[in-house]
Amino acid sequence: DIIISFIQEENLLKQQKIQNFNQTITDNDEILKVDEKDLDQDFSGPIRFSTECSLICGINIIRGTLSMTHNVMLFDADEYDESYIKIDSKMFSYIDNIHGKWHFNEIRAIFSRRYLLQDKALEIFVSIR
Repeated sequence: DIIISFIQEENLLKQQKIQNFNQTITDNDEILKVDEKDLDQDFSGPIRFSTECSLICGINIIRGTLSMTHNVMLFDADEYDESYIKIDSKMFSYIDNIHGKWHFNEIRAIFSRRYLLQDKALEIFVSIR
């Protein structure tokens, strides 16, 4: 009897864990649906700020333009730049955000970083879509 009750308790705990896990997944799905609604907004608008910059990904340096509108921050790589052309095509699957667009609601943190022994880099953390 003790063994049977112990096994039943274990099964009950497993079922509760599965239910809690499934509930967490549905809660996250609801959060993602809300985020997708925000992302469907029209991001077009006048560019408020634009500057030339480089996207540093490992040993690859991709030159491009960082622009900001009222709602988003955009990075657009210069595909005609020599450094972009020299990158091995196999590497592009490992480089994120070559043509990136981030709504300001997605940006979680921006930190100043040193690059080439100068305080002139930014590290931007965004939430996962």
